[in-house]
Amino acid sequence: MWALKKSRLFKRQLMDFAKWDKDNAGQETAERFVDAAEKAIHFVQAQPLACRVYHEAKTHPQLQHDEFRKWSVKGFPHSLFFRLSENQEIFLEAIYAQRMHMMKRLSSDTQS
Repeated sequence: MWALKKSRLFKRQLMDFAKWDKDNAGQETAERFVDAAEKAIHFVQAQPLACRVYHEAKTHPQLQHDEFRKWSVKGFPHSLFFRLSENQEIFLEAIYAQRMHMMKRLSSDTQS
């Protein structure tokens, strides 16, 4: 199985989205979101190559050197964005909601 590393940004975003769900939709929705995100993370770790390549990342100069992939959080409008290393490590970089400008955020978030 691939080794998995979560960026600080990813961890913070996951907590922020769960808090937003709790504050706006209730505790049950927040818990369902966290469970769905954990299932998505487990899938990514078990089968990262089954996740589609996020080709838009290559259009940004700062991201051209890495191949980013994405996987949806089932039942929620969020996607996990990650990259793979040559030594079978997965770097979970970000989790974004569907309506966020992902390309702009991914390029700036991975630079910090």
